[in-house]
Amino acid sequence: GHRAEAEAAFKKAVDTNQKSLPARLALANFYAVSGQRDRAEEQFKAAIAINSKDLLANRALAYFYIGSGRAAQAEAHLKVVADLTPNDHGKVTLADYYVAMGRLDDGRRLLEAIAASGGGGFATAKLRLAALGLVSGDPAVAMRLVEDVLAKQPSNTEALIAKAELLARSGQWDDSLAAARAAVASNQRSARAQFVLGQALALKRDETNAVAAFSQALQLNPRLANAELELAKIHLAQGRLKE
Repeated sequence: GHRAEAEAAFKKAVDTNQKSLPARLALANFYAVSGQRDRAEEQFKAAIAINSKDLLANRALAYFYIGSGRAAQAEAHLKVVADLTPNDHGKVTLADYYVAMGRLDDGRRLLEAIAASGGGGFATAKLRLAALGLVSGDPAVAMRLVEDVLAKQPSNTEALIAKAELLARSGQWDDSLAAARAAVASNQRSARAQFVLGQALALKRDETNAVAAFSQALQLNPRLANAELELAKIHLAQGRLKE
């Protein structure tokens, strides 16, 4: 709670070594969380000036711009992050940025390149493309992309969840339930898998087990509001108004 003393200490660190990236970023983060955005941006830019290819500095400034409502200015720094990150995570983040900005074609092209490279981001890219397929109203394409992932990674939890959701959308409730059970079996600590299992059970009118699945999802993630909502619907339908 001693902000003035904290600021003095951070500034002293910078004064001690003007070229220290950790010191600059620490001061920038202090200003950012203190609501002093102009000063934060100044220090983030100073860090970039020290080393324009520093991964941490570029990521920090990109997220600062996004959090400040100036997302368009984040692109250049996210591109640096995508180029410097040794795995595909940086490229996936850039693709997510494009999608969030409404640049679906740019996002799709980048995701297709990630998937085609056959690297560690293959599954994530394919599932992101499946989601875009749903947005464009083509569930068949979405299912094909999900099946591409499962052909290589049969126990991929996120792919099994996506398959269960797609099957439920098309009214294939038995198959959806089977996929949801497989998702839970692949990762019993996945709140999303438990939630999708609850949905599949609810569609099959198996309210007792649906309640158990939704409750398990909430134990794993107490902030999963959709699980609370689904439980409320079941209790309401069965006249348990207090619950």
